[in-house]
Formats: sequence, structure tokens, C-alpha cells
Amino acid sequence: MTPSTRIIPAADADAAAASFLSEKEGRYVVITDTTVEKTVLPRLKRIAEGAACVIAVPAGEASKSVEGAVEIWRRLVEARLTRHDTAVCVGGGVVTDLGCFAASTFKRGIATVNVPTTLLGAVDAAAGGKTGIDFLGLKNEIGTFHHPLAVVVDASLFATLPRGQMLSGYAEMVKTALISDRGAYEGMLDFDSLVADRGRLTALTSWCVERKMQVVAADPEEHGVRKTLNFGHTVGHAIETAALLDGHEIPHGHAVALGMLHELRLSSRLLGFPQEEVERYTERVASLYAGCLEGVDLTPARLVELMAHDKKNTGSGRIALTMLRSVGDAALGLSVSPAEMHDYLAATAIAL
Repeated sequence: MTPSTRIIPAADADAAAASFLSEKEGRYVVITDTTVEKTVLPRLKRIAEGAACVIAVPAGEASKSVEGAVEIWRRLVEARLTRHDTAVCVGGGVVTDLGCFAASTFKRGIATVNVPTTLLGAVDAAAGGKTGIDFLGLKNEIGTFHHPLAVVVDASLFATLPRGQMLSGYAEMVKTALISDRGAYEGMLDFDSLVADRGRLTALTSWCVERKMQVVAADPEEHGVRKTLNFGHTVGHAIETAALLDGHEIPHGHAVALGMLHELRLSSRLLGFPQEEVERYTERVASLYAGCLEGVDLTPARLVELMAHDKKNTGSGRIALTMLRSVGDAALGLSVSPAEMHDYLAATAIAL
């Protein structure tokens, strides 16, 4: 089914979301986390006061679980929501992944509206329709496709985020540019100047969301071109999962930044992606994330085993990858054998 998500750029997320919801039949609940409930929801008074209830899960990746979904389902039942009602997910990627998953399965699916409160949430999880929870230590192992009715993008909601969280979202912005457009990529290479210029950050964030929605509209369930959005995520998700298993919750974007580094190196080796671009990425971008993997077991055998569980794999035993021929020119349908991936990782330091 072709998605029809409405992207709503807003200077006032509260007013924009409240206006959108007023035009829709039924009631709504707010799904958020305990941190956002304290720090951001007070700024969204119209949304909070109009909700049938506010469901706040504990902040952090651990809430993306079967238990987290069950708790939301329980609260939805208690609120007596019907199939005509809506879940408004206010938060970062954990909230939109978990909240939209719970909504997509409650009464066979109720509508959702996402209000991202992080840069990462805005450019990654909030739009595109992917929902999910972690299972048996594997990231997003259980999930659905469930496109939100709307995504309200208000840069002021993440303007004061810590540098680490901004870096996490920035990595996904760079990914979108790398697979799409050299001009956009050149325009966002300097992280510090980008985040200092609120107008340019807002414009590039909006461009990333719109670009993602164009790709999703062309391929809603990831049979073709949507796979380009997975660039950096095969290695990145393995790194992220390894860190979680070792008790280190590193930001998603940090893992993707490292994943892109290694998938660019593989692209250079296998497709001739320009080596000077790999070196420039390493120097100007990847160094921002140095040191984030201390204490994590990143042995090649472990990472290859984790990649074997990647949802992009086809069952052939090979590891599916999106690679680049050049900036803006992605190659689909590629894979490497576990042995080839092991040999590459054994010859290349995974950390920066």
C-alpha cells in the first residue's frame, strides 16, 4: 500500500499537531517516555491536555521489548480506545518504533501521528512506516510496516539536545545525502557549522525527511530502491547489537556512522568507490564518533554471526549490503559471503 504520510514542518509543534488532530475522528492517546514526559511534554500542553491518557515508558532501548509493547496494549485497553482512535508518539526513535508497533497491532491497527523530539527521530525513525521491538538481544527483530498519518517536524524540540544525540541524528542525515545527492552531502560535512546555523539545519532536516518519503513512496515495503536507506546499517546494526549485548547502549547514529565507514571501504574495494572520498569521510565525519566502542567485543566472528540475523538477508546464507559506486549512486542487490565479510573485518580495525 502506498503511504500517505503528511510531513508538517512547524515552528510550533503543539499548535500544528493539535490542529491536525482536531480534524480527525475519535480520541487520541500520547505515547512517550519518562524523560520526554518531564522535559518536552510540558511544552506541548494542548496535545497533553487533549489526550485520553499519557503513556510514558521508561526511557532507553530496553523499553523496545515485548514487555514494553504489552504495557502499552494494557493502557490502550484501559483507555477504551477503538479502531477509530489515534496514538500520538512524542519522542525519539525508541518511542516511535515501540509506540507505532503497539498501535499497528492493537485492534489490527490504529492510526498514528509522530512528533519527533530528537534529530535522529526526525530523519530516521519517525517517517517511513517501519516499526519494531528488539527480541532475544536482536535489534528490531519483531516489527510491522505501519505508516503514520503525519509527522510534525519542529526543530525547536531538539535544538537543545546534547552534542552526542545531535551526532546520532547527524549520521543519518549524512547517510541520506551519501545515497542521494552530492550537493547535499557537501553542504553538511561540517557538523559544528551545521548545528550552529538553525535555519540551515532545519532546511537540511526537512530535505532528509522529504527525500526519505520519496523513496518510501516509490517502494513502501522495501523490495527495491528503499534498500538504499539501509546503507551503513548492515555493519552498523551488528555493532549496535554487540554493544547492547555487552551492556553498552551506544546511540544508533554512532553505530551507523561506523557502519558507513566500513561499507564505504567495502564499496571502494568491490565497486571502485573513490578512495579519496573514503579518506575524506574518515577525516571529516567518522572521527566525530571516535572512542564510542570502548569495552565492546567486536571480533570478526561475532559481528559476522550478528549480521547473519539481519532482516535484509534473503536466506541464501550471504550477507546483504547496500554499497555505493559514488556519492549519490547506490548499488542494490549485492551481498558477500560470511567468509568474505570475516576476512574484511579481520584485516580492518572496526574502531576509528
